[in-house]
Amino acid sequence: MERTIFQTPNGEAKYPYIFEPDKAFGSEKYKTSLVINEKDAKPLVEKIKETWVKENGKDSLGQAKMPWKTLDDGSFIFNMSTKLPPKVFDTSGNLIKENLHLRSGSTLQVRGTIGTYSAGGSKGCSLYMNNVLVVNPVTASEAESPFAKDGEGFVYEKADDDASNDSTEDANKGDF
Repeated sequence: MERTIFQTPNGEAKYPYIFEPDKAFGSEKYKTSLVINEKDAKPLVEKIKETWVKENGKDSLGQAKMPWKTLDDGSFIFNMSTKLPPKVFDTSGNLIKENLHLRSGSTLQVRGTIGTYSAGGSKGCSLYMNNVLVVNPVTASEAESPFAKDGEGFVYEKADDDASNDSTEDANKGDF
């Protein structure tokens, strides 16, 4: 059966594993969750429901687990994943091969396929991401401390280039 293609509008990424898979709990999946405002999310919600109805009938729609949750503010959070690395692009259409170390808060669009499943008494839809568009990256190097900068206690100072070039032999002189 031919899968239905979807493309999200811009959304705020939560826990993006785009360049490296999440290896937690014994599985390796590339994944992200996208928060999309209610107005922009409605067409995707309808497309997912239509895909379910087309493949399984309208009567079972209420029993199907869907790949989104509605948040308190009315926006939606969509969960999507894949076992294969997605192709990642910038807004000029350039393929990005270097790991950008994207963080939550990055603005992304995702294009992929909608799949339905029925196994072991569980029924629902999944979103499989094939391509990711990085609209506005938030990277690890841009992360700021959420703590007050009062200077009390430990303050990390980067080593000078000279100090970081000490020989390994000198650095390993110790009790052993």
